[in-house]
Amino acid sequence: MKEYDYTITCPKCGTVLLKTSVTDSQIRCPKCRRFFDIRLMDGIIRIQEIGEKTKSKAEVS
Repeated sequence: MKEYDYTITCPKCGTVLLKTSVTDSQIRCPKCRRFFDIRLMDGIIRIQEIGEKTKSKAEVS
């Protein structure tokens, strides 16, 4: 195992999304079909849902 390998699970349903050392990517959960933006900043992995927020803003306007 590499020093920076990690496993990312979907924060909504718990499905394993990514097992890699690759960072800064966008992935889609195959189970709940939500999109997430993955960023590694200062040794901390940040997961942000994307797509869902865009739809919400469009519906409010």
